[in-house]
Amino acid sequence: MDGAGDSDAGRVAAGTDAGRIAAGTDGGRIAAGTDAGRIAMDAEQVAAVASFYRRSSLVVNAVADDLAARDFGRWARSDLVDPSAEPDPVLSGLASAYAEMSATLSRRLREQSRAAAALADRLRLSAETVSAGDADAAAGVAGETR
Repeated sequence: MDGAGDSDAGRVAAGTDAGRIAAGTDGGRIAAGTDAGRIAMDAEQVAAVASFYRRSSLVVNAVADDLAARDFGRWARSDLVDPSAEPDPVLSGLASAYAEMSATLSRRLREQSRAAAALADRLRLSAETVSAGDADAAAGVAGETR
């Protein structure tokens, strides 16, 4: 490459096809003289974002597990406080509402956990694909074969 600090093997040489994506690990800089239609991608940054979403997915799923394991509204169930007592319809209604709210929240958290995991997978795969394609293009420009 002709720019200082362009030692990244995954770079696309200046003057190659417009619209090519240039993936690198040096902050996403593109060598001087490249086409304006290019997109720069910092593969390390994308990998870090993917890792963040993967970890977030695990944390959110753990919270959903914790919520699902708890008996929310237990305090409102008079039969648990005094087994001989008659159920209080108001407290029973509150207990049911809390249990339903907890189950709904747990379900929604699981959905968000799955979405974050899917996003992490797509980001990781995209970064890998772009980096591999960029390396192939750079090798082709340099006359090398893989």
